[in-house]
Amino acid sequence: MVGDKSLRYADLPDAVQDFLSDTDRLDFLDAFARKYGLEKASVQKLLLLADELVLRRAAFSDLPKVLVERTGMSETRSVEAAAEFGLSRVFPVASLIGLDVVSVLRAWGVDDDRLRGVSAIKATVSPAASSVPEPRRGAGFSDPVLQHRLELIVSSYRDGVRTREQAIAVLMRSIKTGGLELKEQEAVDVLALAPVKSTDSAVEDAKVAVGDVENVEGETGTVSTTSTAPAKPGQSPISTTTSGAKADAFTNEDEAEVAKIAEQKKVAIETPRLITDTKAAADKIAADAKLTFASGELKTRFSNIIDARLRDVRDGFETRARLEASAEQGGVGLSGAPLVAVMEMVEEMDAMHHKALALQMAEKKEAHVAQKAERAQQAEETNAQEAQVMAKRYAELTGKAPTEVVGPVVPSRPTSATTADAVKAREEKIDTSKVKAAIEAAKVSAPVVTPVMSEPSIPVAASGRPKVEDIRFERTLAGPVEELRLLTLTDFRRLSKDPRQAILRVQDKVELVGQEGYEQRIAAIRAWRDSPLSREYVAVSREALLGGTSIAKVLADKRAAGQDVLSDDELKAIVDLNGILRF
Repeated sequence: MVGDKSLRYADLPDAVQDFLSDTDRLDFLDAFARKYGLEKASVQKLLLLADELVLRRAAFSDLPKVLVERTGMSETRSVEAAAEFGLSRVFPVASLIGLDVVSVLRAWGVDDDRLRGVSAIKATVSPAASSVPEPRRGAGFSDPVLQHRLELIVSSYRDGVRTREQAIAVLMRSIKTGGLELKEQEAVDVLALAPVKSTDSAVEDAKVAVGDVENVEGETGTVSTTSTAPAKPGQSPISTTTSGAKADAFTNEDEAEVAKIAEQKKVAIETPRLITDTKAAADKIAADAKLTFASGELKTRFSNIIDARLRDVRDGFETRARLEASAEQGGVGLSGAPLVAVMEMVEEMDAMHHKALALQMAEKKEAHVAQKAERAQQAEETNAQEAQVMAKRYAELTGKAPTEVVGPVVPSRPTSATTADAVKAREEKIDTSKVKAAIEAAKVSAPVVTPVMSEPSIPVAASGRPKVEDIRFERTLAGPVEELRLLTLTDFRRLSKDPRQAILRVQDKVELVGQEGYEQRIAAIRAWRDSPLSREYVAVSREALLGGTSIAKVLADKRAAGQDVLSDDELKAIVDLNGILRF
């Protein structure tokens, strides 16, 4: 029966199923979590770990790695934890399913004394199960709660409350969320035993009085293949009546109904709802589940439980426990189909609410970022416009072009006084004729170069014979400060073909002079600012500022006119040099 492939619950002996679903596993997991310092969320991930190992959906030898991934415990303690988990939850039933765990446990440090201290589960044979003929056997559960849940699901399919696909999905769902954890083929086989009632013979669903529902202890049970009732030939052991039975065929009407349900679900998924009134949500859930309450206190308690779930005060497991608890224990006393229906609607509402909330927050964040970027761009444009207006105002008042860029005091945050309309209004009051006169006066005329020819080294004598004289040089002393003061664009280019290297040499001259004292450094920086090259840069900057254009545009126009001016790389290098040479 047992091979290398994964197993199904139906393949497991009854003793193994009973062991996996007993309540001792919860006590073990609580003690296990306290010992290894695990969080509650991590414990939830270990509820079905023993089932996965027994069904061979996870390798037993990989148990330390699985514990690290699911609980986040350190690898140093994972082997010890895996040995304890495997010894308690897998070893007792390993012999019944042919799973070799002894060698792995010994490799993890478990000695023979500990192995002998754990009692192995022995196989038991149910007389009822052995007397049921194969292969037509009724599907049933040994646990009365799960058996009742199975009958409700099959009845809802038989009476037309659920479609075939919906019933299969519920049967395959986890036990904790109202399902039975059946495989798809098992669910199909179960539904095949239940004839579908005709529309004329369908009965109305009865309302459930919540105050009269008894609290049933326990939720888990073991799946077995024992017959629930003697079945006559051709009759389902689950069905209570065969009147109006018809074949399980997928007609055109069924296809249209499936398409309609799919469209409704698609619309619901694409348009999530943000729940702001939890009381109204609780009332809708109660109405859709067709619940009636024995007293107003139970209805209020039901609303508070739903409110706590939708506000994330309780998770799904805690909410189910509160709904299932009896009225004396502070619960509502739900069980069976009403409990399953309520939990389905609550979890669906919670998922839709969180999705809508996430979309709302994303839209608000996107709008905030867009508004912030727009304000920053408007502030930058307003500051640039204000700087031009202030430069023109300065030229109007003083009759001189500004030597430095004039800007707002706080350029990053425009006030009511620096809005675009206010700046434009101030610009209209400026006398443009005075500004133009200041610009013309500030223009630097190109230097006039007059060639001077030197006298011949060997003048012609009157007798016609040249007279030889010694060559004399005019001695001029120029230190680094004078070199900086006389630096022209031609001299700057002679320092290096690369503007970056040229500014480094200018900086070296300043640093050399600065070694003699701080006053000498200030003198060198002032000499650089008085140089023809620096004055040419200031003149171009002033012209660009007053003209409302960029320095690069002004230089490009001058180069197009045939003037020898700074290149773009030289301009950038001088800007960087001015940023370095400060007092």
